[in-house]
Formats: sequence, C-alpha cells, structure tokens
Amino acid sequence: MSILNTINEHRVWPLGILGIWKRVRFVLRLHVKSDFFDNLMTFMVVLNTVTLSTDQHNQSVEFANEVEKFNTVFTYIFIYEMGTKLIAIGIKKYIDDKMNWLDGSVVLLSIFEIIY
Repeated sequence: MSILNTINEHRVWPLGILGIWKRVRFVLRLHVKSDFFDNLMTFMVVLNTVTLSTDQHNQSVEFANEVEKFNTVFTYIFIYEMGTKLIAIGIKKYIDDKMNWLDGSVVLLSIFEIIY
C-alpha cells in the first residue's frame, strides 16, 4: 500500500478502469524490471535444467511422475513470467527483446505439450 501511495504522489492517473489498468501495469513493470525478478527467473531456469537432467533410462515410475510434476510446476512459473512481462511492458516491447523470443516459444511449446 505504501508503494501505491508513493506512486500516486508522483504520477497523475486517468480516472476509471483505464487508471486502474495503468497502475497495475506500472506496478508490474517495476516488478518485472527488478533484479530480484530477473535473478529468480534465472534460478528457476537452472533448477528446471537440473530437474530435467535427472530423467534417465529405466527409472522407476514414481521418480518419473515426480520429475513430470516438477516440470509442470516450472511450466506454470514460466507462464507467469511471460504473462507478467506481456502485461507490464506490452506485446511490442516483449517482441523487441530477442531473448523473449526463446522464452516465449519455449512457454508456448510447453503449453501445447500440457494441452496435448
């Protein structure tokens, strides 16, 4: 709440739903551009890589199910990352960053895998 009060002191917001939308995007933009968010997502990628590297031939069914559960959790984390970035910075700026091409395509393929 104190963050919103500080923001409201320095910015002029439109009235109505547009003003609420702009405030949400502004706060999400602060979140997405923070070092904490960037480092957390990098750590999640490393954890996902380690988890996927444990997959092996002739493993038990229980272990395979656990790896699949972790993979699903990481997929939802990366969907959250993509969604917040799209809302915070917009589609055009999201597409302008080449690294987001890789992230977005992996997330879309993962969504397709979950649906399939």
